[in-house]
Amino acid sequence: MDLDTPLMDLDTPRADADSADARRLAEVFRSISFLPGEAYGPHSHRRIEINYVSCGSCFLLTEGHRLSFRKGDTMLIAPGTSHRFQAGRKGATLLQLEMMPEVLALASGKASFSLELSEPVVRISGNARIRSTIHAIIWELANKKTSYRNAALLNYAQLIILLRRHCETDAPDKSYPPSLSKAKDIIDRNALGRISLSEVAAGVGISDRELRRLFAVHLQISPSDYIARIRIQQAIAMLTSGEHSVKEVCFACGFSSPQYFSRAFKKATGRTPMEFLVR
Repeated sequence: MDLDTPLMDLDTPRADADSADARRLAEVFRSISFLPGEAYGPHSHRRIEINYVSCGSCFLLTEGHRLSFRKGDTMLIAPGTSHRFQAGRKGATLLQLEMMPEVLALASGKASFSLELSEPVVRISGNARIRSTIHAIIWELANKKTSYRNAALLNYAQLIILLRRHCETDAPDKSYPPSLSKAKDIIDRNALGRISLSEVAAGVGISDRELRRLFAVHLQISPSDYIARIRIQQAIAMLTSGEHSVKEVCFACGFSSPQYFSRAFKKATGRTPMEFLVR
């Protein structure tokens, strides 16, 4: 399925029972493209809104804040947050999923469920598993195959786990020195492209040696291994989705050659990418 093709927007009424059921599971589930500079809002609603940027870049304006998002970022918008969306200079394509809080409560098995967001808008960078799970929910609701409701709820349960992991564990630790937090953010946003430790250190305003020391002391890992871990995690998610060849995954995840990718992947997982793909 082409992610750049709109799937379904339930702002357009449908009469059949399946669509009504799908509407209860998600108010909006689609992939949609915006023209350069195209804007929408401001508006707010009671829904939880999750947008994955699959192409281009965009901005989200809230009260007193202007947040930028680029390809690979996920924006998590809390209910009741007034926000205005604007596409970047080259436009943007979003994978959109909006649902009422009751849906996550149903999927979690808790009558009163909350993600306990620390901010009205949370940015999650480079998490392909979240993207794949959003895609899976949209696919189930759009295609309505046998037991699609159960499948969608199972994927919602996984989405809850991934979001809570980010909010509770993967979010930047405020106990980190500011230099390390800034370095992690630079790496998180650029690990899948061409990036060097010297560029990261220069962006933070510290030496290469100090960068390595900060990672060793606070994260017990080298900056190079941290970058490799992000790339391997992304590669695993892309291979798991079944939508990409090994070569496509190799270059999308920042590896310079399929041979190097295969060695790094086997070192991390115990299997080559091809063995993982055909397992």
